Amino acid sequence: MQSAYSKKWVVHCEPALASAEHVVKYLGQYTHRVAITNQRILSIKDGKVTFIAKDYRDNATKNPLL
Repeated sequence: MQSAYSKKWVVHCEPALASAEHVVKYLGQYTHRVAITNQRILSIKDGKVTFIAKDYRDNATKNPLL
């Protein structure tokens, strides 16, 4: 806990959302996403899927096969 006190924190606060409808719309942006979009799928053959993925460790685009 003491190490957390010694760090400089930047807190980002926004005003409260206007209504429950706004909350649902906001959360819906994050909860109704698919794991992988059709645009990233390159091929589906013999039960295996090849898709486009970005490796953020080396910033390279890769095509894994699952």
